[in-house]
Amino acid sequence: MSEGRELGVVGSDADQTWWKVYFADDQFGWVSDTTVHVKGPSGEVPVTGPLMPDDLEATWAVYWECHAEGCAQEECLGDSRAKALQVRTVRWLEVTRKATWQEECGEPEDWLTQVDRYSGQERRVPSDPPLFYVWEGADPGPENRTIELLGGTLSLWCTDTRSGEVAQEDGWTILFEGSACYDRIQGVMVTMEYIKRWLFTGTYAGRTYEREYFGDYEVYRQILTSTNLRLGSE
Repeated sequence: MSEGRELGVVGSDADQTWWKVYFADDQFGWVSDTTVHVKGPSGEVPVTGPLMPDDLEATWAVYWECHAEGCAQEECLGDSRAKALQVRTVRWLEVTRKATWQEECGEPEDWLTQVDRYSGQERRVPSDPPLFYVWEGADPGPENRTIELLGGTLSLWCTDTRSGEVAQEDGWTILFEGSACYDRIQGVMVTMEYIKRWLFTGTYAGRTYEREYFGDYEVYRQILTSTNLRLGSE
């Protein structure tokens, strides 16, 4: 949301610490009382429920493929399922997300996070941020893509290509590069894809290398298949 922009207020939480505002084209979102100044009689604003439902659920189909000599298999299909566990506070919803793979072709994974019930934004981890958050928050950015999905045309904001690195032993570095797209109303991840490559720095067989890439890579894709969130559509 740009500074100085005026928005129509259509609701608030009971303590008026969060305001439900109208953006455009039947799009609504929540903003914190700390980031806006409310004009007019705030006492006349109706109390409205939070953006995130207490029984929040979402499922993504996940696809992994491997292009390396040491691959146990070339591809693997699975699901990533998110479900609210409890309302921790007025502001935070505790959410678990589990990834499972068909025929156990991959290792199961389990994440636990908190999602802001009013802004839709996942709690940030400044010390170890992921390449992409699953819950980016309402109105994450301007529309730069649409997609036919879940019975409608969804308005998306997609990131530019992002990259991240993880240092390993013996001179190896893992390089991640990819992008993600989010629903512009709820800020939930709709699609995501990244490529994982290995770079080598060091000396081997008498030759010295500097971040050398030898051609091995993996691809990971994810797409939203169901949710009880009200997604934006045209």
